[in-house]
Amino acid sequence: MSAAPANPNQPLITLWVVQLIGTIVIAGVVMVFLRTAGTAIKGADPEWAVYALYAMMALVIPPVAYLRNFKEVLDVDTAAMKANGGVPDPRIRPVLARALRVGGVLSELPQAMGVVHVLLGGEARWFLGATLITIALRLAYRPFEKLR
Repeated sequence: MSAAPANPNQPLITLWVVQLIGTIVIAGVVMVFLRTAGTAIKGADPEWAVYALYAMMALVIPPVAYLRNFKEVLDVDTAAMKANGGVPDPRIRPVLARALRVGGVLSELPQAMGVVHVLLGGEARWFLGATLITIALRLAYRPFEKLR
């Protein structure tokens, strides 16, 4: 028996899964830190936590806006793979990998501002909400097409 041929998208899928797991690990570390240390910034004005909450919601815009660029690069890569018989184009694949990394960084912005919100004395539920938003954004940056 021969092994199944390797998926040419496997490195991108691995990067994407590692990013998803990293988001969950960061959330766990922040929650453990909050349980042990509490609010890190003592004497901060509670009003700043509200501004961090507003910023957290506004920081959803950059990853959503960049998603269009990512999808265009993904479509070009998919078309090139179909044209090459399933082999990725070595000129397009690094661009797609970079777009995936940039999209991943932009997806982390709401969670990062959620950390700031909690450290300024905000509620942990808003941080967890920001983490769920981050996961939803990361799921939008999947490096493969869904089956039709």
